[in-house]
Amino acid sequence: MIRLYETIILYKADLSDEEIDNQVKRIEELVARFQAEIVRIRKWGKKRLAFDIAKQRYGFYVLFHFRGEPALLAELDRSLKLNESILRFMTVQLDERHKISDHIVDVDEDRHDERHEERYDNRHDDRRDDRYDNRHQDRRDDRYEEVS
Repeated sequence: MIRLYETIILYKADLSDEEIDNQVKRIEELVARFQAEIVRIRKWGKKRLAFDIAKQRYGFYVLFHFRGEPALLAELDRSLKLNESILRFMTVQLDERHKISDHIVDVDEDRHDERHEERYDNRHDDRRDDRYDNRHQDRRDDRYEEVS
């Protein structure tokens, strides 16, 4: 029975672009050997990790979506565990109702990031300015009272 899977792989950040491409090709070849179909490959790029993994602060994320037999997972898991360039990986089965092209990552990322940054900047800048002004205004008032 063919199922839809998603695999996220975290590579060491010190790999070059060529090495990342070679790693991705190895995964593609493995999937092809099992007559599975790769639906999408997304390179998310180098990102800072929430905590160190194997003394690494950064990692390079690659997301795979593919359709295949469950037997593929055992071989994929074995292959990824043996690869020393991989810090972590995770494979999950997706419900077939998901539409990969409309779902998961294609939610107008740029627009979302801009709105989030704008909202974050406005909210925090106002707070900082108010606190700064109030704190320093009090000090200025104290200084003038002492002098008079």
